[in-house]
Amino acid sequence: MPSFPDIRLIIRRLDQRGATLDHTARMLRQERETTEQKIDETQNIITTLRAHLRSFALAGEMQLVDILEVRARSATVRRKLGTFDMTLQTLLLRRQQLIEELQQVIKEKSVLDRRLDKFRQRLSKSKKDRLSQELNQADEETEELTNWKQISK
Repeated sequence: MPSFPDIRLIIRRLDQRGATLDHTARMLRQERETTEQKIDETQNIITTLRAHLRSFALAGEMQLVDILEVRARSATVRRKLGTFDMTLQTLLLRRQQLIEELQQVIKEKSVLDRRLDKFRQRLSKSKKDRLSQELNQADEETEELTNWKQISK
């Protein structure tokens, strides 16, 4: 078992690692929330573009120039829609990665907390044992002094 000062050093390092993990978890949560907001915005844009694309329906008699113009506009909107679909997929993938990273950090923090509790218990036991040993030694010294006083009388 590590000595008393070594346990305190281990506890200090584990506390520092725990603070780092807490900070990392906060940053991951914040990034996940930001990503979810971007996902919502992208989904709204996609919905708007799809509605806009449906508005390009050919109606009545149109001249060839008008038909070609409608097709060109709808092709542009489809390209934008495809770009936003890819962006959405990228954001969804990033959100999933953030969730997995966060779960890993939480799991690591849990393991760290158990280790920290174990070392704190060891420190407490070590302090208790040392105090008990000092009290026993003081009792023995007192008893020895009493015996010497009785012998010297």
